[in-house]
Amino acid sequence: MLSRLALRPSLLLAPSIRQFSKSVLRPARFGGSGGPGFTRVTHQAGIGIRTGKTLKERLLGPTTGAPYIYGTYALAGASLFGIGALMYYGLISKEQSILQASALWPQYVRDRLSSTYSYLAGSLAVTAMSGIAASRSAAIMRLTQAGGIMGLFATLAVIIGTGMLCRSIDYDNTLFKHCAWMLHCGAMGAVLAPMVYLGGPVLMRAAWYTAGI
Repeated sequence: MLSRLALRPSLLLAPSIRQFSKSVLRPARFGGSGGPGFTRVTHQAGIGIRTGKTLKERLLGPTTGAPYIYGTYALAGASLFGIGALMYYGLISKEQSILQASALWPQYVRDRLSSTYSYLAGSLAVTAMSGIAASRSAAIMRLTQAGGIMGLFATLAVIIGTGMLCRSIDYDNTLFKHCAWMLHCGAMGAVLAPMVYLGGPVLMRAAWYTAGI
């Protein structure tokens, strides 16, 4: 009789243990919440299961765009830092700087450098103005946005053709040389005109890249 009473609590306890193990392990294995009964049992037992996103899902999931913005800011800061360091090293260095060495350069070298950077700035200005003007013309936008392989070949032919025309004219023929140069810059602006529809961030990124170069 005493042995039967001693064994009875264990017989009553065994089903409850099995029920608890099934209610806890099954949802944990298959990813379910287990319902209110499962929540009550786990809270009573001091067990909590977190059903949020895993680390892999956070790393491989879609981003909000913040990394690209931070990368753009980092690129702009690095470009400004590099330009500033180059100016400090070349202009304010304790050794013989560019300003001191420029007095030794011939006048034609200084004139050539000045004209080169002047034409570079003029090319960027003409390209920007022609791109803005082309974006306001429906006919030009239809030509530049023509899809297919023929549209790509036509665009390349216009750019390469105007560039070859500009290089083929002699420098003594100043009027035609400048006209061909402006024609080439205008063609580049017309080709880049569809970028206006992409919005401000893309244009600002392209401007920063150009300034860094």
